[in-house]
Amino acid sequence: MEVLKRKRMYETQRDQLAGQQFNIDQASFGIESAKASVATVSAMKAASTELKAVIKNDLKIDDVDELADDMAELMDEFQEINEVLAQNFATPDDIDEADLEAELDMLEDEFEDELGESADALPSYLQEAPTGMPSTPTGVPGGKVPVAAGGGGGQKVDEFGLPV
Repeated sequence: MEVLKRKRMYETQRDQLAGQQFNIDQASFGIESAKASVATVSAMKAASTELKAVIKNDLKIDDVDELADDMAELMDEFQEINEVLAQNFATPDDIDEADLEAELDMLEDEFEDELGESADALPSYLQEAPTGMPSTPTGVPGGKVPVAAGGGGGQKVDEFGLPV
């Protein structure tokens, strides 16, 4: 019985010590968090002070606005340069499609006037062949006749009349 009483006493002491240890750990964690927060706030204050000094001394808002305006002007000039370089030199800009159609009609009229009455006549390549020529070819192209192998004294040619 005495051993059981001691066992309960030890368990109670163990639980109390565990609770105390937990409370100490919580307090230590709170202290570390507070120190980290203080260090963070201190770093933010230092960064804010440094940033204000840099902006005050080195980055003036008027200079930044002026720089932005200069960049915008340079980009506009660059765009104009690109547009000039992209121009089509073959066709002037002031000629529109109606002008081109009018000039084409004028050229057609001049061409018809030059031809006169022969404009209505068929071109030579559409006219019928003279009656002395056959409508389909007969014989070997070029008028050459193939020479049989081992035959006469002429040059040997293939079935198309080309030299062998």
